[in-house]
Amino acid sequence: MTDVLDPQNDSPENVVVPAPSRPPFGALGLAAVASMAAGAIHATAVGSHAGDDAVVRAFVAVTAFQIGWGALALLRPSRGVAVLGAVGNAAVLGGWVLAKSVGIDVISGFAAPEAVGFADGLAAAMAAVSVLFCLASAFGVRAAKGSPRVRTVAVGATAVILGALALPGMVEAGQGHGDGAGGHGHDGEEAVVVPPVEFDPSNVDLSGIEGVSAEQEQRAEELVTATVEDLPQFADTDAAYAAGYRSIEDDGTGVEHYINDEYVEDDRTLDPNHPESLMYRVDGDERILEAAMFMMPDDVALEDVPDIGGPMTQWHIHDNLCYSLADPEAPRVAAVAPPDVPCPGDLVRGDENAMIHVWIVPNECGPFAALNGIPGGSVPEGEERLCDHTNAEAVGGPLF
Repeated sequence: MTDVLDPQNDSPENVVVPAPSRPPFGALGLAAVASMAAGAIHATAVGSHAGDDAVVRAFVAVTAFQIGWGALALLRPSRGVAVLGAVGNAAVLGGWVLAKSVGIDVISGFAAPEAVGFADGLAAAMAAVSVLFCLASAFGVRAAKGSPRVRTVAVGATAVILGALALPGMVEAGQGHGDGAGGHGHDGEEAVVVPPVEFDPSNVDLSGIEGVSAEQEQRAEELVTATVEDLPQFADTDAAYAAGYRSIEDDGTGVEHYINDEYVEDDRTLDPNHPESLMYRVDGDERILEAAMFMMPDDVALEDVPDIGGPMTQWHIHDNLCYSLADPEAPRVAAVAPPDVPCPGDLVRGDENAMIHVWIVPNECGPFAALNGIPGGSVPEGEERLCDHTNAEAVGGPLF
């Protein structure tokens, strides 16, 4: 059969139109595979960050885009889809660079920069590969010359390699925070990982941190034990309110703090029956008690706080919160401003009381995890935000 008009019979129904051919699996297909591989690594990391809702939401969003766009590119390849993939994966890559270099304040788990790990580094590399192939597809960069069969084999082999590379990254991401196997203690020192054990409040084990003396370890374990046992009396916010606590109405950050101003200036410190502040995780209309925030009186400077657990524990201040005093009995956080920037309008900057968290639920940065939430605060000058992966499982059983 021919596709040339018969001069004797040139009616349209006798014209044979060649069937449209599907674009070959080329640069855009490889971009799709790389994007989906990165998305698979991020998907696996979701479970290992179950203690941080903001991080989980970020990983879910990135996973949905990278895998969803990859599927779209395979099913509906076009220049517009290629451009979308380049922009989206470039944004993911930029976010990763930002998180690793200076931190991302709006995501609590990324507030402080961390070292590049195998899993997150591999996912970032996959995103970069996807961007490059997207650009090659969008702007018509041609592959090297060669027979169609050779080019097909080369493209197929590259796709298989990209997919296979995702597997070790998924395994690593599923084992914990993406900073390498094991864990790290203060100032990035490697530490022995504590095996997961069933939680026993009479036997809290916070060993494994280099530089912590036996006395410091004992003090830290005693404080965690007492807090886990006594703090749940405030699990109901009504009970907290009856005890004199008032919300500072920062629930929009995903964490809501209740503070008892009388306790801040009394002579009791580090007392889980009279904690100065309570931290609740916001889950819709529900509030889940997760930590005590012990605060020192106004006249105790950050450099004069009591030593609890040495490098295992870290005090901090909030020097970036601006309060509304419309209700003098219940000041509320109304803005966040750097210490060198005046609070807007008639808002006033809050006191810089030294404080320390003690968590009663698993936390990927340990029971004394420091900065938390969007207005994370500041640690002592010269220190980095404490994140003790070694003892992530010390409270409430295995976290991961």
